[in-house]
Amino acid sequence: MIFMIISNDPKSLVNFRLDLLKKIVGLGYIVYAVAPNLENSDSAKILIDNNIICRDFYLDRTGMNAARELKSLFSLYYVLKDIKPDHVLGYTIKPAIYGVIIGRIARIVKCHMLISGLGYAFNSYETERKLGYKQRILHFLYGLAIKKSSSVFFQNYDDVDLFKKLNLIIDESNITVVNGSGVNLSKFSLMPLINDENDRPIPSFLMVARLLKDKGIYEYIDAIKRLKSVYPNIKFGLLGSIDLNPLSVTEKELNSWVSEGIVEYHGYTNNVISIVKEYNVLVLPSYREGVPRSLLEGMAMGRAIITTNAPGCKETVIDNVNGFIVDVGSVDGLYKAFLKVVENPEILNQMAIESHNLAKSKFDVDIINNQMCTVMDI
Repeated sequence: MIFMIISNDPKSLVNFRLDLLKKIVGLGYIVYAVAPNLENSDSAKILIDNNIICRDFYLDRTGMNAARELKSLFSLYYVLKDIKPDHVLGYTIKPAIYGVIIGRIARIVKCHMLISGLGYAFNSYETERKLGYKQRILHFLYGLAIKKSSSVFFQNYDDVDLFKKLNLIIDESNITVVNGSGVNLSKFSLMPLINDENDRPIPSFLMVARLLKDKGIYEYIDAIKRLKSVYPNIKFGLLGSIDLNPLSVTEKELNSWVSEGIVEYHGYTNNVISIVKEYNVLVLPSYREGVPRSLLEGMAMGRAIITTNAPGCKETVIDNVNGFIVDVGSVDGLYKAFLKVVENPEILNQMAIESHNLAKSKFDVDIINNQMCTVMDI
Protein backbone atom coordinates (compact mmCIF):
# COMPACT_ATOMS: atom_id res chain seq x y z
CA MET A 1 0.00 0.00 0.00
CA ILE A 2 1.21 3.51 -0.88
CA PHE A 3 0.47 6.77 0.95
CA MET A 4 1.28 10.20 -0.52
CA ILE A 5 1.28 13.57 1.24
CA ILE A 6 1.36 16.81 -0.78
CA SER A 7 2.55 20.18 0.56
CA ASN A 8 3.55 23.57 -0.79
CA ASP A 9 6.69 23.77 1.37
CA PRO A 10 9.43 21.19 2.11
CA LYS A 11 10.11 22.61 5.57
CA SER A 12 6.54 22.10 6.74
CA LEU A 13 6.72 18.38 5.93
CA VAL A 14 9.38 18.02 8.61
CA ASN A 15 8.17 20.66 11.04
CA PHE A 16 4.46 19.78 11.00
CA ARG A 17 3.89 16.31 9.46
CA LEU A 18 6.92 14.16 10.26
CA ASP A 19 5.29 12.43 13.23
CA LEU A 20 2.25 11.52 11.11
CA LEU A 21 4.40 10.23 8.26
CA LYS A 22 6.57 8.15 10.62
CA LYS A 23 3.44 6.58 12.06
CA ILE A 24 2.16 5.65 8.60
CA VAL A 25 5.56 4.16 7.69
CA GLY A 26 5.31 2.14 10.90
CA LEU A 27 1.95 0.79 9.76
CA GLY A 28 3.67 -0.79 6.75
CA TYR A 29 2.94 1.77 4.04
CA ILE A 30 5.33 3.01 1.38
CA VAL A 31 5.20 6.77 2.01
CA TYR A 32 5.89 9.51 -0.54
CA ALA A 33 6.26 13.20 0.31
CA VAL A 34 5.62 15.55 -2.62
CA ALA A 35 6.40 19.28 -2.63
CA PRO A 36 8.02 21.88 -4.90
CA ASN A 37 11.83 21.88 -4.72
CA LEU A 38 11.82 19.06 -2.19
CA GLU A 39 14.30 16.55 -3.59
CA ASN A 40 17.42 18.69 -3.10
CA SER A 41 16.32 20.36 0.12
CA ASP A 42 17.59 19.84 3.67
CA SER A 43 14.11 18.54 4.51
CA ALA A 44 14.56 15.70 2.03
CA LYS A 45 17.55 14.39 3.98
CA ILE A 46 15.48 14.14 7.15
CA LEU A 47 12.53 12.54 5.35
CA ILE A 48 14.74 9.98 3.60
CA ASP A 49 16.37 9.09 6.93
CA ASN A 50 12.85 8.20 8.11
CA ASN A 51 12.15 5.95 5.10
CA ILE A 52 10.04 8.54 3.28
CA ILE A 53 10.49 8.90 -0.50
CA CYS A 54 10.70 12.47 -1.83
CA ARG A 55 9.35 13.79 -5.13
CA ASP A 56 9.16 17.25 -6.64
CA PHE A 57 6.28 18.82 -8.48
CA TYR A 58 5.79 22.29 -9.88
CA LEU A 59 3.65 24.70 -7.84
CA ASP A 60 3.24 28.46 -7.85
CA ARG A 61 2.49 28.91 -4.15
CA THR A 62 0.80 32.31 -4.10
CA GLY A 63 -0.14 33.31 -7.66
CA MET A 64 -3.27 32.68 -9.71
CA ASN A 65 -1.83 32.95 -13.22
CA ALA A 66 -3.81 30.58 -15.47
CA ALA A 67 -0.80 29.20 -17.34
CA ARG A 68 1.15 28.50 -14.15
CA GLU A 69 -1.89 26.88 -12.51
CA LEU A 70 -2.31 24.57 -15.48
CA LYS A 71 1.37 23.70 -15.26
CA SER A 72 0.88 22.87 -11.57
CA LEU A 73 -2.13 20.67 -12.30
CA PHE A 74 -0.38 18.70 -15.03
CA SER A 75 2.77 18.36 -12.93
CA LEU A 76 0.80 16.88 -10.04
CA TYR A 77 -1.20 14.63 -12.38
CA TYR A 78 1.97 13.06 -13.80
CA VAL A 79 3.37 12.42 -10.30
CA LEU A 80 0.11 10.79 -9.21
CA LYS A 81 -0.08 8.62 -12.33
CA ASP A 82 3.54 7.57 -11.89
CA ILE A 83 3.30 6.65 -8.18
CA LYS A 84 -0.32 5.41 -8.14
CA PRO A 85 -0.87 5.89 -4.40
CA ASP A 86 -3.74 4.24 -2.56
CA HIS A 87 -4.15 7.33 -0.34
CA VAL A 88 -3.45 11.00 -1.02
CA LEU A 89 -3.48 13.70 1.68
CA GLY A 90 -3.00 17.32 0.67
CA TYR A 91 -2.60 20.25 3.05
CA THR A 92 -2.07 23.99 2.62
CA ILE A 93 -4.46 25.63 0.19
CA LYS A 94 -3.47 24.51 -3.30
CA PRO A 95 -2.15 21.01 -2.43
CA ALA A 96 -5.32 20.31 -0.41
CA ILE A 97 -7.60 21.33 -3.27
CA TYR A 98 -5.53 20.01 -6.18
CA GLY A 99 -4.69 16.78 -4.38
CA VAL A 100 -8.37 15.84 -4.35
CA ILE A 101 -9.44 17.18 -7.74
CA ILE A 102 -6.44 15.85 -9.67
CA GLY A 103 -6.39 12.74 -7.51
CA ARG A 104 -9.90 11.89 -8.65
CA ILE A 105 -8.96 12.50 -12.30
CA ALA A 106 -5.98 10.18 -11.80
CA ARG A 107 -8.37 7.57 -10.32
CA ILE A 108 -6.90 7.56 -6.81
CA VAL A 109 -9.21 5.58 -4.53
CA LYS A 110 -8.82 7.56 -1.30
CA CYS A 111 -8.33 11.34 -1.50
CA HIS A 112 -8.12 13.31 1.75
CA MET A 113 -7.61 16.98 2.53
CA LEU A 114 -6.42 18.79 5.66
CA ILE A 115 -7.60 22.38 6.04
CA SER A 116 -5.11 23.73 8.53
CA GLY A 117 -5.76 27.44 7.99
CA LEU A 118 -7.88 29.60 5.70
CA GLY A 119 -5.80 32.68 4.89
CA TYR A 120 -6.77 35.71 2.86
CA ALA A 121 -9.49 33.96 0.84
CA PHE A 122 -11.68 33.95 3.95
CA ASN A 123 -10.46 36.96 5.91
CA SER A 124 -12.35 39.18 3.45
CA TYR A 125 -15.56 37.34 4.25
CA GLU A 126 -15.05 37.89 7.98
CA THR A 127 -14.55 41.63 7.53
CA GLU A 128 -17.47 41.85 5.09
CA ARG A 129 -15.42 43.28 2.26
CA LYS A 130 -16.51 42.43 -1.25
CA LEU A 131 -14.98 39.20 -2.46
CA GLY A 132 -12.56 39.45 -5.37
CA TYR A 133 -12.52 37.00 -8.24
CA LYS A 134 -9.56 35.09 -6.79
CA GLN A 135 -11.44 34.47 -3.57
CA ARG A 136 -14.53 33.38 -5.49
CA ILE A 137 -12.47 30.91 -7.52
CA LEU A 138 -10.90 29.49 -4.37
CA HIS A 139 -14.28 29.17 -2.67
CA PHE A 140 -15.64 27.26 -5.66
CA LEU A 141 -12.61 24.96 -5.76
CA TYR A 142 -12.79 24.32 -2.02
CA GLY A 143 -16.44 23.35 -2.33
CA LEU A 144 -15.71 20.99 -5.23
CA ALA A 145 -12.75 19.37 -3.46
CA ILE A 146 -14.68 18.88 -0.22
CA LYS A 147 -17.51 17.21 -2.11
CA LYS A 148 -15.06 14.81 -3.81
CA SER A 149 -12.96 14.05 -0.70
CA SER A 150 -12.95 10.74 1.12
CA SER A 151 -12.27 12.69 4.32
CA VAL A 152 -11.76 16.35 5.19
CA PHE A 153 -9.92 17.39 8.35
CA PHE A 154 -10.55 20.78 9.94
CA GLN A 155 -8.67 22.04 12.99
CA ASN A 156 -11.45 24.02 14.65
CA TYR A 157 -15.24 24.20 14.58
CA ASP A 158 -15.33 27.89 13.59
CA ASP A 159 -13.84 27.03 10.19
CA VAL A 160 -16.45 24.29 9.70
CA ASP A 161 -19.24 26.72 10.56
CA LEU A 162 -17.86 29.30 8.11
CA PHE A 163 -17.66 26.74 5.30
CA LYS A 164 -21.27 25.74 6.02
CA LYS A 165 -22.42 29.38 5.91
CA LEU A 166 -20.72 29.73 2.53
CA ASN A 167 -22.38 26.50 1.31
CA LEU A 168 -18.97 24.91 0.76
CA ILE A 169 -20.03 22.00 2.98
CA ILE A 170 -23.29 20.41 1.93
CA ASP A 171 -22.86 16.92 3.38
CA GLU A 172 -20.98 16.66 6.70
CA SER A 173 -20.45 12.90 6.52
CA ASN A 174 -16.80 13.27 5.44
CA ILE A 175 -15.92 16.08 7.90
CA THR A 176 -13.72 15.52 10.97
CA VAL A 177 -12.40 18.14 13.42
CA VAL A 178 -9.04 17.43 15.07
CA ASN A 179 -7.18 19.48 17.69
CA GLY A 180 -4.65 20.99 15.31
CA SER A 181 -1.53 19.20 14.13
CA GLY A 182 -0.67 18.25 17.70
CA VAL A 183 2.62 18.56 19.53
CA ASN A 184 5.27 15.94 20.24
CA LEU A 185 5.44 15.95 24.04
CA SER A 186 8.69 13.97 24.03
CA LYS A 187 10.46 16.57 21.90
CA PHE A 188 8.77 19.66 23.36
CA SER A 189 8.99 18.96 27.08
CA LEU A 190 8.45 21.14 30.15
CA MET A 191 11.34 23.58 30.61
CA PRO A 192 12.12 25.95 33.49
CA LEU A 193 11.25 29.61 33.19
CA ILE A 194 13.93 32.27 32.98
CA ASN A 195 14.11 33.76 36.49
CA ASP A 196 15.89 36.70 38.10
CA GLU A 197 18.15 36.58 41.16
CA ASN A 198 15.07 36.55 43.41
CA ASP A 199 13.72 33.49 41.57
CA ARG A 200 10.91 35.48 39.97
CA PRO A 201 10.09 34.94 36.27
CA ILE A 202 11.51 37.66 34.03
CA PRO A 203 8.86 39.17 31.75
CA SER A 204 9.91 38.38 28.17
CA PHE A 205 7.81 37.85 25.05
CA LEU A 206 8.32 36.00 21.76
CA MET A 207 6.20 35.92 18.62
CA VAL A 208 6.75 32.86 16.40
CA ALA A 209 5.12 33.20 12.98
CA ARG A 210 5.62 34.02 9.35
CA LEU A 211 5.94 37.80 9.19
CA LEU A 212 2.51 38.48 7.68
CA LYS A 213 -0.01 41.21 8.36
CA ASP A 214 -2.73 38.70 9.19
CA LYS A 215 -0.53 37.09 11.83
CA GLY A 216 -0.88 40.37 13.77
CA ILE A 217 2.73 41.44 13.31
CA TYR A 218 1.91 45.16 13.13
CA GLU A 219 -0.26 45.03 16.26
CA TYR A 220 2.59 43.23 18.05
CA ILE A 221 5.08 45.94 17.11
CA ASP A 222 2.72 48.80 18.02
CA ALA A 223 1.93 47.26 21.41
CA ILE A 224 5.66 46.79 22.08
CA LYS A 225 6.35 50.45 21.27
CA ARG A 226 3.64 51.48 23.72
CA LEU A 227 4.94 49.23 26.50
CA LYS A 228 8.57 50.22 25.97
CA SER A 229 7.62 53.87 26.47
CA VAL A 230 6.91 52.84 30.09
CA TYR A 231 9.19 49.81 30.54
CA PRO A 232 12.03 50.26 28.02
CA ASN A 233 14.10 47.23 29.08
CA ILE A 234 11.54 44.46 28.54
CA LYS A 235 12.75 41.80 26.10
CA PHE A 236 10.66 41.11 22.98
CA GLY A 237 11.58 38.66 20.24
CA LEU A 238 10.47 37.72 16.77
CA LEU A 239 11.07 34.31 15.22
CA GLY A 240 9.99 33.68 11.61
CA SER A 241 10.77 34.50 8.03
CA ILE A 242 9.74 37.16 5.55
CA ASP A 243 7.36 35.54 3.07
CA LEU A 244 6.60 35.77 -0.64
CA ASN A 245 3.01 36.50 0.34
CA PRO A 246 1.89 40.06 -0.60
CA LEU A 247 0.84 40.56 3.04
CA SER A 248 4.40 40.02 4.27
CA VAL A 249 6.35 42.76 6.03
CA THR A 250 9.25 44.17 4.06
CA GLU A 251 12.91 43.73 4.84
CA LYS A 252 13.14 47.51 5.32
CA GLU A 253 10.41 47.44 7.98
CA LEU A 254 12.02 44.52 9.79
CA ASN A 255 15.46 46.14 9.77
CA SER A 256 14.02 49.36 11.21
CA TRP A 257 12.36 47.49 14.11
CA VAL A 258 15.63 45.78 14.94
CA SER A 259 17.79 48.90 14.63
CA GLU A 260 15.37 50.86 16.84
CA GLY A 261 15.64 48.18 19.52
CA ILE A 262 11.97 47.25 19.37
CA VAL A 263 12.56 43.51 18.90
CA GLU A 264 15.35 40.98 18.74
CA TYR A 265 15.02 39.13 15.44
CA HIS A 266 15.94 35.45 15.36
CA GLY A 267 15.25 34.75 11.68
CA TYR A 268 14.11 31.26 10.74
CA THR A 269 15.37 28.15 12.52
CA ASN A 270 14.71 24.43 12.57
CA ASN A 271 15.62 24.46 16.26
CA VAL A 272 12.69 26.39 17.72
CA ILE A 273 13.29 25.00 21.21
CA SER A 274 16.63 26.82 21.55
CA ILE A 275 14.88 30.18 21.04
CA VAL A 276 11.59 29.57 22.88
CA LYS A 277 13.36 28.45 26.08
CA GLU A 278 14.92 31.93 26.36
CA TYR A 279 11.49 33.60 26.68
CA ASN A 280 8.67 33.18 29.20
CA VAL A 281 5.62 34.15 27.11
CA LEU A 282 4.57 33.15 23.58
CA VAL A 283 2.53 35.72 21.64
CA LEU A 284 0.43 35.28 18.48
CA PRO A 285 -2.03 38.11 17.64
CA SER A 286 -3.28 36.31 14.51
CA TYR A 287 -6.53 37.07 12.69
CA ARG A 288 -7.33 33.39 12.05
CA GLU A 289 -5.58 30.00 12.31
CA GLY A 290 -6.26 26.29 12.15
CA VAL A 291 -4.62 25.68 15.51
CA PRO A 292 -1.20 27.37 15.61
CA ARG A 293 1.60 24.87 16.09
CA SER A 294 3.93 27.51 17.53
CA LEU A 295 1.59 28.03 20.48
CA LEU A 296 1.20 24.28 21.06
CA GLU A 297 4.98 23.91 21.20
CA GLY A 298 5.22 26.82 23.64
CA MET A 299 2.48 25.33 25.81
CA ALA A 300 4.22 21.95 25.91
CA MET A 301 7.40 23.72 27.06
CA GLY A 302 5.47 25.46 29.84
CA ARG A 303 5.07 28.96 28.47
CA ALA A 304 2.15 31.32 29.06
CA ILE A 305 0.26 32.29 25.91
CA ILE A 306 -1.10 35.63 24.72
CA THR A 307 -3.26 35.30 21.63
CA THR A 308 -6.49 36.52 20.07
CA ASN A 309 -10.10 35.36 20.27
CA ALA A 310 -9.77 34.33 16.62
CA PRO A 311 -10.74 30.85 15.38
CA GLY A 312 -7.95 28.39 16.09
CA CYS A 313 -6.10 30.72 18.46
CA LYS A 314 -8.68 30.84 21.25
CA GLU A 315 -8.56 27.03 21.52
CA THR A 316 -5.07 27.28 23.03
CA VAL A 317 -5.87 29.55 25.96
CA ILE A 318 -8.13 29.46 28.99
CA ASP A 319 -8.23 33.18 29.72
CA ASN A 320 -6.41 34.17 32.91
CA VAL A 321 -5.46 30.51 33.49
CA ASN A 322 -2.65 29.69 31.06
CA GLY A 323 -2.53 33.11 29.42
CA PHE A 324 -4.64 35.93 28.04
CA ILE A 325 -7.04 36.26 25.12
CA VAL A 326 -7.31 39.67 23.41
CA ASP A 327 -9.50 40.99 20.62
CA VAL A 328 -8.32 40.58 17.03
CA GLY A 329 -6.54 43.70 15.83
CA SER A 330 -6.45 45.28 19.30
CA VAL A 331 -3.16 46.99 20.09
CA ASP A 332 -4.66 48.15 23.37
CA GLY A 333 -5.61 44.59 24.31
CA LEU A 334 -2.09 43.33 23.62
CA TYR A 335 -0.55 46.21 25.56
CA LYS A 336 -2.74 45.50 28.59
CA ALA A 337 -1.88 41.79 28.47
CA PHE A 338 1.84 42.63 28.31
CA LEU A 339 1.36 45.02 31.23
CA LYS A 340 -0.31 42.36 33.40
CA VAL A 341 2.72 40.11 32.94
CA VAL A 342 5.27 42.87 33.45
CA GLU A 343 3.64 44.11 36.66
CA ASN A 344 2.78 40.64 38.02
CA PRO A 345 5.49 38.28 36.71
CA GLU A 346 4.83 35.68 39.42
CA ILE A 347 1.61 34.67 37.58
CA LEU A 348 3.81 32.99 34.98
CA ASN A 349 4.69 30.17 37.38
CA GLN A 350 1.15 28.78 37.51
CA MET A 351 0.43 29.65 33.87
CA ALA A 352 3.43 27.55 32.85
CA ILE A 353 1.99 24.50 34.59
CA GLU A 354 -1.49 25.09 33.18
CA SER A 355 -0.15 25.45 29.62
CA HIS A 356 1.79 22.21 29.83
CA ASN A 357 -1.19 20.33 31.27
CA LEU A 358 -3.48 21.65 28.52
CA ALA A 359 -1.01 20.58 25.82
CA LYS A 360 -0.78 17.12 27.37
CA SER A 361 -4.54 16.60 27.77
CA LYS A 362 -5.78 18.08 24.48
CA PHE A 363 -3.01 18.40 21.90
CA ASP A 364 -0.83 15.27 22.15
CA VAL A 365 0.31 14.51 18.57
CA ASP A 366 -0.06 10.75 19.06
CA ILE A 367 -3.76 11.10 19.88
CA ILE A 368 -4.38 13.33 16.86
CA ASN A 369 -2.41 11.15 14.44
CA ASN A 370 -4.25 8.03 15.62
CA GLN A 371 -7.54 9.81 14.99
CA MET A 372 -6.51 10.86 11.48
CA CYS A 373 -5.27 7.40 10.54
CA THR A 374 -8.50 5.82 11.79
CA VAL A 375 -10.63 8.23 9.76
CA MET A 376 -8.51 7.71 6.62
CA ASP A 377 -8.78 3.93 7.14
CA ILE A 378 -5.01 3.46 7.24
